[in-house]
Amino acid sequence: MLADDQEALARLLVDPGLRRRWFADPSGECFADLELGPALLASLRALDGRALERVAASLVSKRRRAVLATVPHCARLWPELGDRYAELLAAAPARVEHLDPCLGPGPSELLRLLPALRQAAARDDAAPLWLGDLLALELARTCSHRDRQARSLRCEHPVHEALDALDQGWLSVELEPRAHEYVVDAARLRWRPIGGAAP
Repeated sequence: MLADDQEALARLLVDPGLRRRWFADPSGECFADLELGPALLASLRALDGRALERVAASLVSKRRRAVLATVPHCARLWPELGDRYAELLAAAPARVEHLDPCLGPGPSELLRLLPALRQAAARDDAAPLWLGDLLALELARTCSHRDRQARSLRCEHPVHEALDALDQGWLSVELEPRAHEYVVDAARLRWRPIGGAAP
């Protein structure tokens, strides 16, 4: 029951459509899949709509900052990342079970929305063609540092070269398409060209 109570409040905070439905009809019907007690429903009905909107905006802003901090190189190369994340969050609000407590909200949200963000990057003419690959690799590196779990992925570009250049402070990187496999763990990043030997 406590988990349902937390889920109801979390949904109200991250889902603008649900907030509109709740304030239009606070019967609790929009939470039919949860077991909410009468005391919680009464508490939710007592919430001030404007105050809830302010708290919700603050939460979205906090999550946005966490997402950008998770992949700082991608955030610097693609200034629209925060806006694209906010749009995706509004369209597909996060649920409590999406949060990995070991990783935290930024990595959890990026893992959840990675396919959609990669597609958004691919559609953005101002973004490097390899940005989606870099997003996946930088996210894997951050996640492995946090939870000490190894991760593997395949990228169509040698984005380890971009990651290395960006780590050194370079702002512009050119990459030709060359597929690579990557293994990322807490201590290091390993790669090999597809069909080639490891460095």
